[in-house]
Amino acid sequence: MPRSSVSPFEKVRKTLSDENRVPLEERAEYAALKSYKRAHQWDLLRRYGAHGIGIGWKKTGGEVTDTPALIFYVAKKTTPEETDVAIPKTFQYVPKEDEEGDEGVNLVTDVVESAPPSFEEEGEPE
Repeated sequence: MPRSSVSPFEKVRKTLSDENRVPLEERAEYAALKSYKRAHQWDLLRRYGAHGIGIGWKKTGGEVTDTPALIFYVAKKTTPEETDVAIPKTFQYVPKEDEEGDEGVNLVTDVVESAPPSFEEEGEPE
């Protein structure tokens, strides 16, 4: 099987710098994602056992998509059968200023497996 001359990193970089892609901050969903994250971040971290939450492009099958998402960073991905509380694929969000008559925004999620952050303590070496 011939090897591709394009590295995975170059492929992602090319996808992210695609001239046709609207910058994340300019997408309609971005303001809703940011507002939802600001309002619910600490509850979401506790409820779903994530060690971080961010906003970025959803990845599917290792490929960056054109879908803005609320990204949950977890130590280990699990299936819904393995956990009591699975991270939903979407959240329905109705901003407070739009509660009357608005159906809200469907926010997409993504789950990324990553090591929790660790911090060095300052002080004398042991």
